[in-house]
Amino acid sequence: GKLNISAFKRAWKMALERHSILRTSFHWATLKKPVQVVHQQIELPWQELDWREQTSIEQQEKLQAFLAVDRAQGFEMTTAPLLRLTLIHLTEDTYQ
Repeated sequence: GKLNISAFKRAWKMALERHSILRTSFHWATLKKPVQVVHQQIELPWQELDWREQTSIEQQEKLQAFLAVDRAQGFEMTTAPLLRLTLIHLTEDTYQ
């Protein structure tokens, strides 16, 4: 169905504010024991892509390529948040 993108994004921002584990990073360089750091505030790692002009076959190919690159990127454990959010608009009422 039709997604209210601004409300969806706001919900994720609220989740980051409410749940400290989503604002966590881990540090261990030059330390005897690893340390978990909970940050007061972080920027929501948000990306929107609009693929509505692509055919469904092109969309699937792009999605597979996108996911492969995203997996290969990994996470830097010393930088919060340890998540990335990407909303891909496929049709007027379909999102990935």
